Amino acid sequence: MKKWFLFLIIILNISLAFSEIPSPVVIEGYISDSVTGDMIKEPIVTVKDKWNSINANTIINSPGKHDIGHYDAVVIGNTGDLIRVYAYDKNNPSCKGENSKTLTGDGKLIINVELCCPPTPPTNLKPDKPLHFNSTMEVEFSWTPSTKGNPEYPDIWTTFSGPKTIKDPPNPLKISLSNLNTWSLETCNGILKTNKYCCIKKTIGVGTKNNPCSAPTNLTGYLRDGLVITQWSSESIDIDGDKCHDEWKAISLKEGATLDNPSWSKLVNDANKQGEIAEADLVTYWQVRSCDDQKRGDSCSEWVSAITPSCNKVSSECPNLDKLRKDLNNFDSLGTEIYCNGIKIKEAIVKSVELRPNKKTTLQLLNGKKYELDYCPWCYDGIKNYDEDEIDCNYNAGRSCPICKETTQSILYKMKLPKENLLWLLILLIMLITLAIVLYIKFRTQRKIKLKKL
Repeated sequence: MKKWFLFLIIILNISLAFSEIPSPVVIEGYISDSVTGDMIKEPIVTVKDKWNSINANTIINSPGKHDIGHYDAVVIGNTGDLIRVYAYDKNNPSCKGENSKTLTGDGKLIINVELCCPPTPPTNLKPDKPLHFNSTMEVEFSWTPSTKGNPEYPDIWTTFSGPKTIKDPPNPLKISLSNLNTWSLETCNGILKTNKYCCIKKTIGVGTKNNPCSAPTNLTGYLRDGLVITQWSSESIDIDGDKCHDEWKAISLKEGATLDNPSWSKLVNDANKQGEIAEADLVTYWQVRSCDDQKRGDSCSEWVSAITPSCNKVSSECPNLDKLRKDLNNFDSLGTEIYCNGIKIKEAIVKSVELRPNKKTTLQLLNGKKYELDYCPWCYDGIKNYDEDEIDCNYNAGRSCPICKETTQSILYKMKLPKENLLWLLILLIMLITLAIVLYIKFRTQRKIKLKKL
């Protein structure tokens, strides 16, 4: 055990002998202006070694020991460690600079730093929001100019970059464009003769915008001479002033056909809203949308869908169109969600609809699902509408919907008592109770008086 312990001590001593122990190193240098070359009178300097951040000694905190612009600090490190020096002007904090070097093994390392005093950035750059381009149009650029970063720098200039590059452009600047993604201003302040200067750049992302045309409305389809005639309403110009045209597509389904494999289909890119014609099989599913001429991803409205039952005079499954037309308001289309007889149909197609005199409704879909409804279609939509007294119910039997459960409202209805008279009933009841209390108190008082006399 002692042998192993001695062996470890020997190995440790050898490692320490060959390892480099960190030693103190003096870091010093001068802080100057990168344009004029003048020394900074009151620099603020920070020196960072591998472990610490040190505030350097300067003429500010060690007067009489340093020249103008001079600094020094002591760090602890090994050869190869990176030393960074950051500095700025106390009298003009926007004048900043930095420099770095690696330790060489000497006891001193000189790191000089040049400060750059950039101009203030331009402000209020316009345009700064997406623009809409119908075609080539004149765009006005404007801004609040920069000011010098250092009053001793004699020259200041600005460069505009965008669809073209312009040095010292007029403000405002007008250019005819058909699109615009970004534009920028770079302002420099310095001495042109010596080609020394400091710059600052500001870039504005603009891009283009487009509002789609409004979605078509009033979709109507009807059967005529064995064909389905489809019509709708749409705007000719959108809010951007772009011309709108309609796109129309339709499929027709025979018995056994599916949406993926229809019996007939058609797509029209510039549709006629006064009457696009589709083949009339068992049912016709059609859609329409409006698009502007920008040919962008946001140029078109959403597709608006409609479904038109029809009869090809061959299928025995054809819906009773006369009965169906009497209740078209229960066959509205809302986007890709279609409502028929109060039941929302999604990713399915109507095969047949029959409204029978006994108020029973049969609804069959091409996906095989079939619905038998005992009451009128609006009695299943969760909304108080049509002749309903409450949501999806009536107070009396024999009407469109099932009878409502007993509630205060239904009881009052059966009593034929208007709701507004309920308040008067409550007031009358309170008055009677109050009168009873007053009479009781009076009776008790009179009784006490009689007992005292006895």
